[in-house]
Amino acid sequence: MKKEKVVRIKSPFLRRLRSNLRVLWQEASLHGHLKASKGQHKLDIIHSSICTCSSGGACVNLKLPILRFHLTDLDMAYVPFLKKWFCIDCYKDIKRHEDYLKKGADPNYVLPYES
Repeated sequence: MKKEKVVRIKSPFLRRLRSNLRVLWQEASLHGHLKASKGQHKLDIIHSSICTCSSGGACVNLKLPILRFHLTDLDMAYVPFLKKWFCIDCYKDIKRHEDYLKKGADPNYVLPYES
């Protein structure tokens, strides 16, 4: 994808359906029902998909109380310059520090306020 994309689902039925499909996808990939391409690990399939936040252990939502948060029930956003999906809270942090992250991803990127 070339543009940023935010996926938010408000319907409780669709949220439950999304959560169940994410659990099925994760179980299928961990038990070997999904095949990874050459040079790709099975966990890379999950981490590069919309199923989990690409921040991993640094995800902001992992610090929330367990009753308030469920890992499979996250609205997600795609960040094109990183080519990954993140939860909305991590996405907000990325947008706040976008210039520095782009500079790290591309050495030729010039910060807008630098001369």
